[in-house]
Amino acid sequence: IQKELISLRYPSTDSYFYIKQLANIKQSNFALIDQYHKEIKTTCKKWGACKSASSDQIAEKINETFINNLHNLTEIEMNRSNNKTLKEILLAIKTAERTLIRSALQITTQRQQTNFNTNTNKSNGNNFNNKKYCKYHKTPFHDTKDCNFLKAQQQNRNPTDKNLAINDAKSNKNDLI
Repeated sequence: IQKELISLRYPSTDSYFYIKQLANIKQSNFALIDQYHKEIKTTCKKWGACKSASSDQIAEKINETFINNLHNLTEIEMNRSNNKTLKEILLAIKTAERTLIRSALQITTQRQQTNFNTNTNKSNGNNFNNKKYCKYHKTPFHDTKDCNFLKAQQQNRNPTDKNLAINDAKSNKNDLI
């Protein structure tokens, strides 16, 4: 009964579809080697169910697909380090991934600490400027109250005093000519 259910779920006509799917699984499409390996395993098991393949045939297909679909640079590095089997390749790449992830986390942590320290220093240094801000001029050089104070002083001056000052300036100008 189990074989009949499997053959209904995975008909033998779908084996071509799974072979095509295996050909499209590339290491460069995955962030981690475990994700790549897991995808190949699941697709190979589906292919094996379609073909009624033995576990040895499925394992052979997994090995073949895994090695054939590795990225070119990864394949060169594995040949250089003399890693030939699937287990050796997985172990070497997982070790490299862990090292890279660990160093990336350390760099990220250092950057966050540096950003926190610089933000703290900036906020401490700007406290003086944050207290003064003129909403009319939109500058931190004086406060709005100071600005209004200056406006009030100018408006309270006598208009006649202004006219006298202007007339005096004109008369001084005429004297010079």
